[in-house]
Amino acid sequence: MQSRRQTARFDAEMENSDRWSIERIREFERIDQPFPIASDQDIPTGRYTFTSQRVSYTGGPQRWASGNISYQWGNFYHGSIRSLSVSRGRVVVSNHLSLEPGASYNLLDLPEGEQTQAVFRLRSDYAFTPRMFASALFQYNEALRILSSNVRFRWEYAPGSELFVVWTDERDRSPQGIGLRGQALAIKITRLLRY
Repeated sequence: MQSRRQTARFDAEMENSDRWSIERIREFERIDQPFPIASDQDIPTGRYTFTSQRVSYTGGPQRWASGNISYQWGNFYHGSIRSLSVSRGRVVVSNHLSLEPGASYNLLDLPEGEQTQAVFRLRSDYAFTPRMFASALFQYNEALRILSSNVRFRWEYAPGSELFVVWTDERDRSPQGIGLRGQALAIKITRLLRY
């Protein structure tokens, strides 16, 4: 067996659609080759069984600002983890614009030393019309110092026919980094033909 994940979860949904959950997670991983958990730390080969707990709260979608906040603590491979994350957050700025910020912060305590990891995300959606919109996703990984972006434009110019334009960009911002890691532009046009 390479990996296994077992969870036990209790959810409570309130009348206002807010949700609370408590979760216990037991994982098994067999590592055949060391892999990097950070720029200067590896998880060594071996068999690992570890358990953690997570408590989370999700605000109902009827609010002008909603989302999920969770805290996890427990064992992590041959050390421990404490993690705080905010995800699926959504702030409606106007009828056309919404923002979805997100962040996660992990504190790993391993025999090789402590390691912190933070990832920040921002997604935005702008609707020009019900059939034309643009969305953008920006993400920064603090441990690896990588900034990535993805911008997408979609236009349904006729029923069932669409134009997509997608731009992606990834940059290494570390002091010894290579700078630009990759860029791509993709254009897709579909046309529905009816007989």
